[in-house]
Amino acid sequence: MKPYSPRLAALRGLAALERGEVHRLRVGVEMRNLNTSDRALAWELAQGTERMHLCLDFVLTRFVDRHLPSEPLLLSALRLGAYQLMFLTRMPARAAVHETVDLLKHGRGFANAVLRRLSSQIVVRTADPEQTGRELALPGESETPRCLVFPDDVLPSPDTPAFSAVRHGLPEHVVERWWTTHGPQVCEEICAASSEPPGVVLRATDRIPAGRSLIDVLEVEGVTLAPLTHPRLFRLLRGPAFATDAFAEGFFVAQDPTATAAGEALGAQAGETVLDLCAAPGTKTTQLAEAVGESGRVLAYDIDPLRRARVRENVDRLGHRARVTILEDLEGVEDVDRVLVDVPCSNTGVLARRVEVRRRLRPGFSGLLAETQHSLLRQALDLCREGGTVVYSTCSLEPEENHQIVDQVLLTTPQRSGQILRDRLTLPRPDKGDGGYFAVLQLA
Repeated sequence: MKPYSPRLAALRGLAALERGEVHRLRVGVEMRNLNTSDRALAWELAQGTERMHLCLDFVLTRFVDRHLPSEPLLLSALRLGAYQLMFLTRMPARAAVHETVDLLKHGRGFANAVLRRLSSQIVVRTADPEQTGRELALPGESETPRCLVFPDDVLPSPDTPAFSAVRHGLPEHVVERWWTTHGPQVCEEICAASSEPPGVVLRATDRIPAGRSLIDVLEVEGVTLAPLTHPRLFRLLRGPAFATDAFAEGFFVAQDPTATAAGEALGAQAGETVLDLCAAPGTKTTQLAEAVGESGRVLAYDIDPLRRARVRENVDRLGHRARVTILEDLEGVEDVDRVLVDVPCSNTGVLARRVEVRRRLRPGFSGLLAETQHSLLRQALDLCREGGTVVYSTCSLEPEENHQIVDQVLLTTPQRSGQILRDRLTLPRPDKGDGGYFAVLQLA
């Protein structure tokens, strides 16, 4: 029996996602039998392969005789092997092929032939600018340039949405939307941010002892941070931050700058009662708990009981149980001072982080949740007092889910009239953070 390995953990998770047995990749990647470093590698392999699977499929199709296999395990193994060859330069090509193929019981010969054929076409040099139809520059951890040479001219023309879609592993129709809305240069920046491994940003909480900083607290435990412009946000550079005593004691929570800004936009004040209407996983709930202080109250609600349990975990770890009430329903809730409604959306602002989302971004995706988004914003307006504040937020880049929803609700809900004080669309940028939107509404 083969020992459990990072590649096997990644392969099983990818195959489970391909079969539709799980909807979140992390659920399918079983890492309990791996040590800390192997867990990190397993997640890197699984997440990277899924993030780039559309690019990998484009490439692999050119190295098979007919078409890609439909069997989920074999297809996932091909993608996993191709990802290692194309994107992880620290892994020797021979080992990447052999150890990936060795995980299979059936189709080994086929997988071995395809991956070796692909490996032979990866060369160490800069892509020839005169061969844009058949040479693709490859990224990687090394500064040494590499490129993939196709047998024929198969690549779309450079400086087109189709090429950006292939290069960054994104649905072409999504890239075309961004290209039209934001222009070629900004679109390429969004695509690049959507295809790079996302960074981790930590928000320091008010539980840190006076006179100490999160940098100092975590440095003692072997974790290195870099400060961001926001005084409470820090980028994680290295170290097992979530296995530290500081994490267990609630000194920080993982929260991207864009999400932090949406929570701050609510403007919660000490002593107020605020409602977090779509609260899971609870990071914004704890942010609001700090803002209202000991004399305030946060009501946290999520329709999913399992997700409410995640809110409770974060609230308990950060020591906010006295300030936060986790609701099982909204009966009796009315006239609260402020409401944050972070609605379900397409997640196009967090594609680097939510790698599975690419699978559901079919044409017309931006209108699929409109009814739910309308309903939740109306509900938020109904639960807020006159003169109170409502913040509508998403992690989407699409106007149909953002300002158009707000405009339509304000237009069609005259009994709860309000005005937009400000709104902001943040685009994802490489090494800058996630994308998202919020609008601050004040009720008349």
